[in-house]
Amino acid sequence: FVNVTGDHTINANFAISQYTVSFNTNGGSSVPAQTVNYGSKITKPVDPTKTGYTFAGWYKDSGLTIPWNFSTDVVTSDITLYAKWNPVSQVTIFVKDNYGTIISNAKVVLDGVGTKYSDSNGKVVFNNVPYGTYTLGVYVNNYGIYEVNITVNSSNTTFTTSLVKVYLTLKVKVLAPNGSPISGAYVYLKDDFYAEEFASGYTNSQGYATFNGLVRQHVVIGVYANGYNYGGEVDLTDRDIEFIIRMPEY
Repeated sequence: FVNVTGDHTINANFAISQYTVSFNTNGGSSVPAQTVNYGSKITKPVDPTKTGYTFAGWYKDSGLTIPWNFSTDVVTSDITLYAKWNPVSQVTIFVKDNYGTIISNAKVVLDGVGTKYSDSNGKVVFNNVPYGTYTLGVYVNNYGIYEVNITVNSSNTTFTTSLVKVYLTLKVKVLAPNGSPISGAYVYLKDDFYAEEFASGYTNSQGYATFNGLVRQHVVIGVYANGYNYGGEVDLTDRDIEFIIRMPEY
């Protein structure tokens, strides 16, 4: 000690406290600890990885109830942050019809996950899908819309569709210029103007020629009646269609 016999100036030197931030990855890849000054923010580390899971953030408690906010939270003591993980699944979809026939190039939509097309084996794979319930939609020309809910709750989820083919009916009504039905008119269908006929028939007494078992497609309709040719075009979509042709001459 020094006896004070007059005025003195004493300078105090302070060193800022530093603390250790440890990261418990709960079975994931390791994350190095950080040394952080008192009142400072933690530098957000690179997300760890864990097979079969997606990383869901860092938490202040081992029960994973209080998330750490890297934008606002500051360090005031030695702490450990805990990694949260959400399990994920590999979801495999096999696209088949109700007879078990493989369907390739089908549009497969897993709601909130993505859209893919089935390969030559009718197969589609979605990786890293979090557990939950999803709407699966499969859309194929000439088949009915297929939408179902599937539950993903294991590391590997497999689902096989059962699509039903849609067959449509086209009724062609042939009318004379005055609006009366023409019976016995020859009606034929083509894929386009230059293609061969793929279906044909004659109108009945009400002027109708009916074609069943058609699939979704663009159809060119031709009519021959009393020496005159006429026709039209129609798209078959999701419903039966009645198409009326009024002959300009008869």
